[in-house]
Amino acid sequence: MCWTYASLGAIESDLLLHNDDLSRESLDLSEKHLAYSNMHKASGSVNGYIDGDYREFVNADNEENAWIFDYDTNYIASGGVADFCISLLTAWKGPVSESGNDSFKSIYGEKFLFKDNSDAPSDIFTSEYHVQNVCEIPAGYANNTMIKQMIMEHGSVTAGVYADDRFWKGHNSTLYADFGGKDIPTANHEALIVGWDDEYSKENFAVTPKDDGAWICKNSWGEMSGIGGYFYLSYYDQTTGRNNVAAYISAVPGQENYYDNNYQAAGFLTYVVSTLEDSENYVTAYSPSTNTYGMLYRAAGDENLKAIGLMGLETYQQYQFDIYVNPAKDGDDINFSLLGEPALSMKGSAISGGYHTFELDKDIQLNKDDEFLILIRPVTAGRLIYEAAVDSVSAPNYDEWKNLTGNVHNCYQASGCSYYVADDGTGVTRQDDKDFFVKAYTVDRK
Repeated sequence: MCWTYASLGAIESDLLLHNDDLSRESLDLSEKHLAYSNMHKASGSVNGYIDGDYREFVNADNEENAWIFDYDTNYIASGGVADFCISLLTAWKGPVSESGNDSFKSIYGEKFLFKDNSDAPSDIFTSEYHVQNVCEIPAGYANNTMIKQMIMEHGSVTAGVYADDRFWKGHNSTLYADFGGKDIPTANHEALIVGWDDEYSKENFAVTPKDDGAWICKNSWGEMSGIGGYFYLSYYDQTTGRNNVAAYISAVPGQENYYDNNYQAAGFLTYVVSTLEDSENYVTAYSPSTNTYGMLYRAAGDENLKAIGLMGLETYQQYQFDIYVNPAKDGDDINFSLLGEPALSMKGSAISGGYHTFELDKDIQLNKDDEFLILIRPVTAGRLIYEAAVDSVSAPNYDEWKNLTGNVHNCYQASGCSYYVADDGTGVTRQDDKDFFVKAYTVDRK
C-alpha cells in the first residue's frame, strides 16, 4: 500500500500548494479506492475503450483456506510502483476523498486488515480531481537541483527505496542502501520526499555514504516510525539513484483544464506477474526512434477537443502534433497523401519524462460520431511504450504472512484505435495487438 500513500501524498501536496481554498484538514485522498482500482475490473470509460483492460485476482488452482481471496481484500496486500499510479490516475480512476466505504476501517493486524475492509469503495471511474501530468526524472545525485525545483513547485515527489532492515538506523530514522558493488535490487518501498538538508551528516547512517546530504521523506508506517513518521534518505542511496522521482499535477473542478471527457485506449503500463516483487513485472516499448504513431477516436457527443496527452520514457522530448477530423481510411491503413490539411498542427515539448498533457493552440469542434486522428511525429528519438494485448494468468501470489492473495489475471484488449507507421512509411497502420498511451481531452458543448 506504500505506493498509494506516496502518490496520493504527492497529489495532495501539489493541490494544497496551488489552491488556497483547500486545507490540510479537509484534503484527504483515499488509498483504499486507488488500491482497489488497481486489481478490479471497471466500466465507464469513454466509448468503453478501456473497459476491457483490467487485472484481477483469481484462485486458479482452487486452493483451500483462501480466506483473504474470499473476502476480496487481497488487493490490500498488492505492492505497486509509480507506473501503477500513472495508469490509474491519468485514466481518472480516482482520486476520491477518504470517507465512508472509501476509507479503511482497520489498518492493523493480519485478521482485522483483511476482514474489516471487505466493503467495496465507490465507482472506480470516479475522480474528484483530474491528474493531468506526472513529471518523472532519474533520481541520481546529478539531478538533485532539478529534484529540489520539483519539490518547490509541487510540494513533494515520490521515490523508490530499498527498505531492508540492515540499511535503516535509529528506528527507521535514516536510510542508506549500499550494495558494495553487487547488483542493485529493484526498489521494494515507495516514500514521499518533502524536503532536503544538504548538511545532514553522513555519520548518521548505518553505512557511511561518501558525503553529507539527505532528502527528508514522509513514510507510510505511522507516526511511531522514524522521526514522527519521517526519515532521512541519503542523497547517495543506490536504489533510489536508479529509479525515478515523480511529481503529480492535478486539475480541480472549475479550472479551464478540468475537462469533461478522457478518450483513452490503453489502460495499464505494466504487465503484472508478482504483487510483491516488482522485478518480475515489466512494460513493453519500441526501441528509441522518431517513427510516427497515432490514435483514431470517435466523438461520443458534440464536444470541443481541448488537449491531448501522452506517456514518454525519456527526458527532453519534442513532438510534432497533427490532428485531422474524419480522415480518409483505406482499410486498416491511413495514407498520408489522402489526409489533406490538418485541423490543427502544432509542436510540443517536455523536459521531464512521464505523462504530459498538451493544451491545443485552438479548440477543434467535434460533432457526435466524428472520427478524429491524432498523429504524433517525434522530433527527438524516444522509446514508445505500449500496452500489449494479452489474456493470461500468473503463478499464485502470497502476502507477507504466506496467505494466498491469488493469481493475477491480466486482461488487456486492443481497441483498434492505435496506429503505427507502415513499413513503407507512406502512412500508418491499425494495430490489432496493442494500444498506445495517447489520450484526448474534450469538453461538452452546451
